[in-house]
Amino acid sequence: MFACFQCRPQGYHSGTTCTAVSYEHPSWNAVVDNYVFIHNAFRNHLEYIISLSSQQSKSTKTELEKWVSILKAHSSVKDELFMPALESRGFRVPDFIHEGHQRCEEASQRALERVPGPEAQSALLELRDALMQHLHEEEHTIMPAMVEHFSTEELWALDSLIVNEKLGYVDKDLLVKITMWWFGNITSGEGWALMKNFAAAASSGKLPRSQWALLQSEIPVLRGKSLEEVAGDRLLPQDLSGEGPVPKDTEQRAAPEDTEQSLAPEDTEQRAANEVMCRSCGGTGKDIMGKLCICEAGQALRREAANPTPELIAEPSPKAAVRVLPSDSSHLAPTLLSTSTSRTNRLRIDFEVPNAAPQQHVFEPDEDLGFTCGGVGHGCGCVPTRRTLIEPVVVKSVKKGGRAAQRGVCTGWQITAVNRVQASNVEQVQQMLDEFAAAALRHDA
Repeated sequence: MFACFQCRPQGYHSGTTCTAVSYEHPSWNAVVDNYVFIHNAFRNHLEYIISLSSQQSKSTKTELEKWVSILKAHSSVKDELFMPALESRGFRVPDFIHEGHQRCEEASQRALERVPGPEAQSALLELRDALMQHLHEEEHTIMPAMVEHFSTEELWALDSLIVNEKLGYVDKDLLVKITMWWFGNITSGEGWALMKNFAAAASSGKLPRSQWALLQSEIPVLRGKSLEEVAGDRLLPQDLSGEGPVPKDTEQRAAPEDTEQSLAPEDTEQRAANEVMCRSCGGTGKDIMGKLCICEAGQALRREAANPTPELIAEPSPKAAVRVLPSDSSHLAPTLLSTSTSRTNRLRIDFEVPNAAPQQHVFEPDEDLGFTCGGVGHGCGCVPTRRTLIEPVVVKSVKKGGRAAQRGVCTGWQITAVNRVQASNVEQVQQMLDEFAAAALRHDA
């Protein structure tokens, strides 16, 4: 069941009440995933579980077990990695933070014991109270401390520890589970920002040996491991400074030439990527946005792209189908973060047609598309419900006499892809259509 499009913003938690750190802070993207987006996913999923319990749904127990398992993984990362590192930088984590973790753990256990049952609802409400208070305290206390005591690259480096399989916090299967759960329990806007952060995380957090040695020394659970094991592909091949561990303020004053000398060659980066799971692709070769990874799997897909096979483009008439090759096989397919018209000025839109075969229509830069798109509503009066990673995007209106109308496009048709990029939500599709319109204006100029 889905929340209706109009009601969803009111039914979903989003953003943070913390004002000490905002999107304007240079380290915002390096902390927002772990202290805002995932917090809202926990809030929203728990609200959904409570609504299931009120309806005495049989899936309440299963959803609660999933929620608790992900919360435990999240808490272990905070307790064993982030908090020790923060205290090593001179910040004393308040007792109420540790006590909040403990309250959430105890309330989770009580809820598991009482769901289903006559005390299920009261146990879940008790868990919600403990969770809401704890997440609020973390966002107002720990998040500002993290950006104060760590550089942006150090924050990304700490983030990379979560998905380093050799450390055992999140393996490949759990990563997939958490990722799908995460996107399914946050708003479209936060989901879009999260996807961009996943892409940024893949190439961020690369530090010289001295900086990694400092981080490792600050986290007790990492001290018995090799630096290569801890840092993985985020370890720059050499530290030419000749100095020992460098604190944050010293690192920020490092000469630009030292940074350039420390950059990893491409082959070193790719070898490391084969040993440590990439956050973005998990070994599939493509991240969640369809962007090719630097790992071996991604390189294999690049080689396949160099040898394209003909593909069928369906025109409105079944007799008008023609076979074409990609316009430039030396370029990669567009992703959600790239300009959708980077390879060509033409816009290809795939439609799923009710009770008929799918269609693809190609628009030229000088053509007015002649239609608008939007989301699918599911009624009002809804309670907080589940979201999925893919949200249907449909044609809402067709301009009379416009190009879309001439080709037979009708309202209600679902847009499944734009320039071979899967349509996942209204914001993403609208951005690509806007990019096409902007490119058309430049073409006319």
